[in-house]
Amino acid sequence: MYDLKNKNLLFDIKRLLEEMEIKKIDAVLASNENSAYLSGYFTNTWSWEIAYLQILNREHEGTNYTVFTVVPKDLVNKEPFIVESYHKREYVKSCDLWIKNIKCYSTNRKNVYNPPEKIRKNCLFQESIDIKNSPIEAVAEGLKEQGLEKGRIGIEGDKLPSRFLSEFKSLLPMVEFIDVSEIYNNMRAIKTEEEIKRMREVYRVAEKSYNILFPTIKPGMTPYEIFIKQMNIILENQCTMNFQHCNFSGANDFAVAAEADRKIKNNDYGVFDVGVWKNGYQTDFARVASIGEPEDKIKKIYDIVLGARRKIIKNLEPGLKGRELFFIGAKYLEDKGYCPAINCMGHGLGIGMHEFPFISANDETEIKIGNTIVIEIYVEAKGVGPFLLEDAGLVSEKGWESLTTLTDELIIL
Repeated sequence: MYDLKNKNLLFDIKRLLEEMEIKKIDAVLASNENSAYLSGYFTNTWSWEIAYLQILNREHEGTNYTVFTVVPKDLVNKEPFIVESYHKREYVKSCDLWIKNIKCYSTNRKNVYNPPEKIRKNCLFQESIDIKNSPIEAVAEGLKEQGLEKGRIGIEGDKLPSRFLSEFKSLLPMVEFIDVSEIYNNMRAIKTEEEIKRMREVYRVAEKSYNILFPTIKPGMTPYEIFIKQMNIILENQCTMNFQHCNFSGANDFAVAAEADRKIKNNDYGVFDVGVWKNGYQTDFARVASIGEPEDKIKKIYDIVLGARRKIIKNLEPGLKGRELFFIGAKYLEDKGYCPAINCMGHGLGIGMHEFPFISANDETEIKIGNTIVIEIYVEAKGVGPFLLEDAGLVSEKGWESLTTLTDELIIL
């Protein structure tokens, strides 16, 4: 019944079922990113993937719109299902998901609006007049249909709004809700082959955008012109751009971007950071470039940043904890007279921009084979400016392998 080789099955279903058995969970209930992870159905774009609609993973901000996925432990006698707005049911069906049971709800709660019959003869109102429930009620109905109204249901304790949980408890008083956030975090940290394939593809496009963009940058250009050029390259390659930083200001804080119309000067150095999105996965990808020959102090600081990156790469291996890698990199910087600008020198990357493990001073997570980790060296040198060098790599028995071939040396334009 279930196509477990479907390209949109992103997670290791065997592992999920094993985790559910250990915790005696009868089904898991996921929303937002975790719903996409379990179902392969992403809601942050419309039916054509290059639409530039990255709006907090929700198309209808300000309404009761949300999406849920439920996966039962017993896949022989029970059926997983997705809960989605009625007017998107045909699109969901077209996505070739491994889950075929789509339960719909109406965003027109209780049919407050109902066009007259004579109007409906001429045009389509995409909300069914027969569906009167909310997304929470649709989940409750689905669980009852699967005989799980007295079950142990795994929820995202760190993400599910308290209002939602209160409504679930009211509709399902016999259900025991168990926090399974750790299961999602641990599973998402170790990527499947399909996930790695998607991440390689999106990094390929991001790398291409840099390779095309960099030779075109000249004195007199503005950050806004650079933004438009890179965004167009990304869109032309059927991806979207989550974010783009381009800082030639020399400000100590990288988050304080250069003015959009500030003209770039010869010998300026710039920090570039781009997030490219496709098929649910994204990049976190930064390089430093100099317009013309850089000043000696720029070269010196950049070499220190690059040295810290390569020190972490050399020492990164399965079994080490995130904090151990952080202090390896931090000590290298301190020995050279600098320090990381924030308590992070790397993090997992996948459906989410920041996933486990984290290379931070307080992270006890162990590095494991299958992690995709961004090594992020961010230094702010007083009186000079910010330096950011980062990209993601796959952890294997051999260590860390970058998902890009773009040089990590200082780029001179």
